[in-house]
Amino acid sequence: MIYGIPGRQRTRFRRIYIATAWILCWLVWMVALTWLAFDGVIFLVVQAGLAVAVSTVATALSYWLGERARTLVRSTTVWLPFNTALLIGSASILAYGKHLGFAHTYIEPDTQAAFVGLSQVAFVVSFLTLNFAIVNWPTRRPTPPPPVRD
Repeated sequence: MIYGIPGRQRTRFRRIYIATAWILCWLVWMVALTWLAFDGVIFLVVQAGLAVAVSTVATALSYWLGERARTLVRSTTVWLPFNTALLIGSASILAYGKHLGFAHTYIEPDTQAAFVGLSQVAFVVSFLTLNFAIVNWPTRRPTPPPPVRD
């Protein structure tokens, strides 16, 4: 038991975080591709399979990188603000990135009309950092301060 949370409960929390990150990444991927181009029902089936593969790889990579980083930094007081900043930053770039300057001009192939959307690089980086922040959310309580001696 570390700081009041038993080991099995920490593992259960980690599984919940991994499942949440996978589902959220699948939804973000599907919404992004549906807004970008929609060609019918077959498109949705193929893209759903691609979203499953991308979300699985991204979640596994985030978990692996987080495990390596947690071996270097054990303190929860470092992880909580770091992950909070990653979560808020990546979610805000995904939502408002086009207005924050992470924009790119795309051309619709059928009508040749130009439109402005979120840059592909900004999408991929925000997508991966959002996944990393959720998968590696701290499961322990912050380290209590040492007792003050009189």
